[in-house]
Amino acid sequence: MLTLFTRFIVSLVLFAPAPEPPAPKKLDRVADASPELRKELYRFDTEYRHGNEKKFAELEKAADELAKQFRAKDDQARIWYEVAHVAGQSGIDKQAERVKKYAAKCLAISRDPIQRGQAYGLLASAADLNGTAFPKGRREAAEILLTGYVEMLAQDLPEKAPELPGVNKIGDIDGDPVALARARIQHAAQMDARQEAEFTRDLVARRDTLVLQLRDLYKPEPKRYGRNAEGPDELRALAKEKMNGKQITVLMEKVTK
Repeated sequence: MLTLFTRFIVSLVLFAPAPEPPAPKKLDRVADASPELRKELYRFDTEYRHGNEKKFAELEKAADELAKQFRAKDDQARIWYEVAHVAGQSGIDKQAERVKKYAAKCLAISRDPIQRGQAYGLLASAADLNGTAFPKGRREAAEILLTGYVEMLAQDLPEKAPELPGVNKIGDIDGDPVALARARIQHAAQMDARQEAEFTRDLVARRDTLVLQLRDLYKPEPKRYGRNAEGPDELRALAKEKMNGKQITVLMEKVTK
């Protein structure tokens, strides 16, 4: 028989609120894939896009074999994303389940914020938004897009993409070894700055694409099915579970403008 104290402890465990999921963290740029892997992923796209069911079964088998060859998590995330991408580009209404399967596999291990944003976009596009499935499908898609958007907020991005800084060419410098060494150091710094700017521009583009997908679902448009005036209220309620008031205000302005 339980004592009063034991019952108290049990009640605390049973009725304690669920722990908050960890907040998204800012992710760094991931090193490029090897030329060998890039070649294989390019082959996936050219050989299997718009394929029939047999071809997609071959693609899945080829992806599994490639993942055994390239065991690094970043490489495997690229492989799973590519399968989702090829499926999504081959009629996402027909390939929705494959898109969901492989985009989820990618997100489970990916450390690349750009790739993650792309995977969230694919997952949302695979939600059923046809006819009477629209209300539920829209909420499902919105949850996915908001999750991706919150991850983008963690990247602490500017409102607009930065301009790309210039990179000077390394000249002969009249054979002066000291001046040449300085020029090479400057060139390397300029290349790093340009790569960072390109990374930020890609992130801004991905964040803005997630917003555009939300706008497509929720901006009131009387001539489009389901895009009624009450839609933004639903989106705002969903966003409250993931974002603070200021973030929600900025998002809603972008979605409804």
